[in-house]
Amino acid sequence: MRKRNIVKRIFYITFILIFILQIKSFGANIEDVIKKVEYTKEYTEWLNLPKEEQEKTLMPRMYEIETFNNTTNNTRNKRLRSSLISSKLMISNNESYDLRENINVRVNDQGATGQCWAISTNSAIETNIEKTTAKTSPLFSARYTEYATSKTFLDKTNPNAYNRELGVGGFAEIALGLYTSGRGPVLEDDLPFENNENKINFSEIENLETQKQIEEYVRFPGIYKTYLNGKVVYMDGSNKTYTQDQVKEIRNEIKEHIIKYGAVVSQTYGVGGATGLARQYYNNTEQVMKSTAYFCNKPSVMADHQIAIIGWDDNYEVTNFNSSCRPTTPGAYIVLNSWGEGFGENGAYYISYEDCLIERSILGIKSTKDINYDNIYQYDELGNNYVIAVSGDIYGANVFTRNDSTKKELLTEISLSCLVDTKCDLYVNSDDGELKSEKLKKVKSNLELKNGYHTIKFEEPIELTGDKFVIALKYISDEFGASYIALEYPDTAYWATATAQRGQSYMSMDLENWEDMIDLSTDTIIPQNSNLCIKAFTVEDEKSQEDKFFRVDNYEIDNEYIYKISPNTNFNEFTNNIYTNMEYYVYDKEDNIISDEKVISTGMKLKVEDKIYKIAVKGDLNGDGKITITDVVKAKLHSVGIKLLENEILKSADVNGDGKISITDIVIINLTVVNLRKL
Repeated sequence: MRKRNIVKRIFYITFILIFILQIKSFGANIEDVIKKVEYTKEYTEWLNLPKEEQEKTLMPRMYEIETFNNTTNNTRNKRLRSSLISSKLMISNNESYDLRENINVRVNDQGATGQCWAISTNSAIETNIEKTTAKTSPLFSARYTEYATSKTFLDKTNPNAYNRELGVGGFAEIALGLYTSGRGPVLEDDLPFENNENKINFSEIENLETQKQIEEYVRFPGIYKTYLNGKVVYMDGSNKTYTQDQVKEIRNEIKEHIIKYGAVVSQTYGVGGATGLARQYYNNTEQVMKSTAYFCNKPSVMADHQIAIIGWDDNYEVTNFNSSCRPTTPGAYIVLNSWGEGFGENGAYYISYEDCLIERSILGIKSTKDINYDNIYQYDELGNNYVIAVSGDIYGANVFTRNDSTKKELLTEISLSCLVDTKCDLYVNSDDGELKSEKLKKVKSNLELKNGYHTIKFEEPIELTGDKFVIALKYISDEFGASYIALEYPDTAYWATATAQRGQSYMSMDLENWEDMIDLSTDTIIPQNSNLCIKAFTVEDEKSQEDKFFRVDNYEIDNEYIYKISPNTNFNEFTNNIYTNMEYYVYDKEDNIISDEKVISTGMKLKVEDKIYKIAVKGDLNGDGKITITDVVKAKLHSVGIKLLENEILKSADVNGDGKISITDIVIINLTVVNLRKL
């Protein structure tokens, strides 16, 4: 397919897609057919601000593509319902929750700097490490993040800067763009906080060691609010009204994330800090630093302060808020500020669920890990900031040139960004840079990824044998017939410094005929100088892979399960039979890390680096780690076909290890209950 045809097709399918989206009440207008996907109203308003006003506020979310409550959007609704069923008990048992009661949460003071955005993003990373590894997190430098993303230094210009200078605004997407490109975070001790934003030499930051690799982060659906006749109206990004149940579902997703993965990042309005225009929304208008509650019901305000949500209280009374500006219903998030321990309650305060900004743009870190690659190949050093929509499936590919093809190099994982929930297939050509279907080997199928950033690890590393290699994705269309491709491109704001070159990113309709995105770039179809947001990570020899070992004693293990574990085995006894030089963790059925004397039960998981094994305890069919009459009944019901067992429970029921559930297994479990036999 030649350039003219693919351009015509993209133009045509963009027209059709936007027409469909208009019919589905996505808010797009038929006269806007030339646009790829509509910006949010808030981002458009922000773009129209004078530059000095932009620099004083936080850039709003650019897109809200997915309409959460569209009844035809079955994929997301089914996934959400499934997720909510699994987390319903977790949330219902936690009408209030505070991360500070579970892990160490650092309180920062940004002083006179504008580093709130870097501080709160680092808080999300630090609490994620504490939550998911049960280890003390290192403290990361917000000052580094502020400097490493800015352009001008005393000795030179930053070659990988965003279009920003010191102290003129930032937000979580910028910090995470820096980090996912392999340039941070760095330790607080390496560039300690100073209460100024004076220029320094670039040499002071360019060789600082990156401490963590961000594996995955997610963006939650935005909740936009207006206030009519004393009531709150909740809407999605296309101004379609949410029901109360749908709002609750999104909040439960956010709450579940906080419990499992740590703080989430959000935005608020706080002009002038303790003395500015926002003081009217605090509950102590005379001494804002002593305020413990905040509520703003003016949707026209622009967010200018980034904070981290660390918990909630569903019963937080409306009387706690300013009497002249109160929400209509109880409930508030617990928010970690960056104004030091002297603010609020030891650095934190409550923001009402009804606040106009608090739920508009929330992002959370799901996983991080130690740096385990030698090389990162990428064309999107600034990260994802744009998306195009296509009718039907489409392919995108990045062709990378190896740093040194004389070395043995293994492709271990890739990462990709998406600005909408995405399904895709992954292809690799490890031999050369040719874009031919027979050279592109499918290595992953039907990857289902949420709006955010994701790392995909290969079970077996792939050796790169040529000077170049290819990473390609098939973007699979959703139930609307639309697929979405994430791009980095030089827009008029912070991404204006992005660049692209011929021979980097390509698109195809059939995996065979490819067009360079430089050739496809036009003002009306694909923005100039765009690149696909696909990264590749490699190690330079097999040593790091060969030196890793993992084995277990007294248990059996296969590709999916670790089993034949005796009932009443506690955590310490279990881990005494595990031998590995890799990091590993044991998770309970709610995905919380366990330790100490807790009993191991069926349904728990063992995670060794990036590999997850389901745990099956012999005879434990109800997941309590013990053998009781309930387990006997479950085994009998399975044997007569009344209530069949599945997955690790089925593995647990096969106590004699013959690969099936028979009367022998039932007898053995029954004898264990009456203490005539031990498993």
